[in-house]
Amino acid sequence: MNIGSMCTRLPETTSRLDSVRHAATQMAGQDVGSLIVTDNTGRPEGIVTDRDIVVRCIAEGLGPDDTQVKDVMTDAVTTVLEGASVEDALALMADQELRRLVVVADDGRISGIVTLDDMLSGIVNQADEVGRLLRGQVQV
Repeated sequence: MNIGSMCTRLPETTSRLDSVRHAATQMAGQDVGSLIVTDNTGRPEGIVTDRDIVVRCIAEGLGPDDTQVKDVMTDAVTTVLEGASVEDALALMADQELRRLVVVADDGRISGIVTLDDMLSGIVNQADEVGRLLRGQVQV
């Protein structure tokens, strides 16, 4: 199983020039906790989370209408190729202490996002399938 098979396709994106309020409204409307910040070619250049908005904007007393996403986003977005194994992606997340990875195609364009919860759910589903297979092999 590779990351491309368990990532969320067509993740929510925003521009670095959007206001923080716009990003927060988009997150609320789509019921997501993060937006991938993309350049004009569809490649990731950052990520902004609901926590970024709270800690880097609201807690600092900045106005969400006057503050741009670029001022609160995390610039160093960690990506993983969609063909990467789950094990490699989990190792990357553990090494960098991340809860999400932006999934990219070979050309660097975004193809999805995968969270730690997505991977845990995928692993549990795989274990269930293995259990079902083994139960079918048991001699009665």
